[in-house]
Amino acid sequence: MHPLLPLPSGAYPWVDIDKWYHIDTIRWEVASAMPAIHIRELSRSTLDRLKARARRHDRSLQAELKSILEEAAETDWSGTRALAAKLRKSLAGRTHSDSAELIASDRRSR
Repeated sequence: MHPLLPLPSGAYPWVDIDKWYHIDTIRWEVASAMPAIHIRELSRSTLDRLKARARRHDRSLQAELKSILEEAAETDWSGTRALAAKLRKSLAGRTHSDSAELIASDRRSR
């Protein structure tokens, strides 16, 4: 038997046989490749801001981008959108004062 071919089942019970493959086999369980994303036409200023953000978080640019994408993918906005729609509906038809005037008045009173 070739030493790199899968071992017969049960030959070595402490070894996970499914993770041993012949050298010519492309799919490796132990070191499987993750999907990659390539972003084209990113502006230099955006890239610089992302690099600065990564430095602030003490991460590589790749780790920072991965974190941003994972957080965005996990965020469920459906409840937030429903709440915003409910608030818009409850406030419909009302007139509202200018908040800048209210803030200025509050600051003057201090």
